[in-house]
Amino acid sequence: MKTKIAVLGNSHLSAFKLGWEIIKNDFPDLELTFFGSPTTSMRFFKVENNTLVPTTDKVLENIRWTSDGYDYIPGDMDAYILVGMGYSFIHLIDLWKNHRLFKYYNKDDESKQLISESFLEKSMEGTLRNSNALTLIDMLKKITTSPLVYAPNPYASINILQDGNYDYYHFDDLMKKAYDYYFKCADSLFLEREVFFAVQPESTIHDNMFTQDVFSRNSIKLKSGLDSKHASSDYFHMNAEFGAVSLRDIFLNYSFIKNH
Repeated sequence: MKTKIAVLGNSHLSAFKLGWEIIKNDFPDLELTFFGSPTTSMRFFKVENNTLVPTTDKVLENIRWTSDGYDYIPGDMDAYILVGMGYSFIHLIDLWKNHRLFKYYNKDDESKQLISESFLEKSMEGTLRNSNALTLIDMLKKITTSPLVYAPNPYASINILQDGNYDYYHFDDLMKKAYDYYFKCADSLFLEREVFFAVQPESTIHDNMFTQDVFSRNSIKLKSGLDSKHASSDYFHMNAEFGAVSLRDIFLNYSFIKNH
């Protein structure tokens, strides 16, 4: 009997859905069903009869096509893999896109707001704790006791450093501060929920905090048909090869999924 796995996510789900097509013959004992909806919409569910039921027509439509027919997320799957949905290192970096600590503040630049260290830390905490990923995990915990694995938003492509629109990615001390805080919170937030935190596969990473360029090329939007590419200036979504590597890494490192 095959192990049935639900894979849930936002726009980052497309890489995993397409990646599964690349590797599925290597895992004949697994059966994956995908449930996804873009942006922040994966929070629009309610618990009903041991399932998660969409509460908006758009989410229902997206769940139907990504899952090939389901109107809900069932609570009887053997395991669940959650992808993206906002528990994200890049979301922390975005906090200083329009804000500056005193060290980097230019009083003549009216487009940036001065903030304190304590304000930044509180903002980082809120960003991670209020992610859609944790919201959905808490809902899943009400309908299943099966294992849950979380694969976070990928790191930005290394090419982002060449784009002047993202000059704030060059604040090395803040990058390190956010990086350390990101993993510190992961150790507590996912441990207390008994969820396995699947770090991004080492083979996809460049210089600790970025994704290799090859994995961001020709990424596909989570739209019906899966034939619409992201713009070349999108450094945050990854391609099918990234999804294949990530899924393989999860299956090989979390054997409880197949042994459930």
